[in-house]
Amino acid sequence: MLFLRTASGLLSARHIVRIGGLNTRSTGNYHEVEYCVGNEPRETRATEDDVHDFLEDTEQ
Repeated sequence: MLFLRTASGLLSARHIVRIGGLNTRSTGNYHEVEYCVGNEPRETRATEDDVHDFLEDTEQ
């Protein structure tokens, strides 16, 4: 099972609904991540590097 490291902790790939585009900031680049737990939509952030690593793992 694949997981994405986010500001909220590890997030299972099966709960991820959308990974938004890259937001560039001087404090660090991040992606907004929408996910669903049960019927509750939620949102968090993940670093550029963590999303890159996650997407590489999903391609294998």
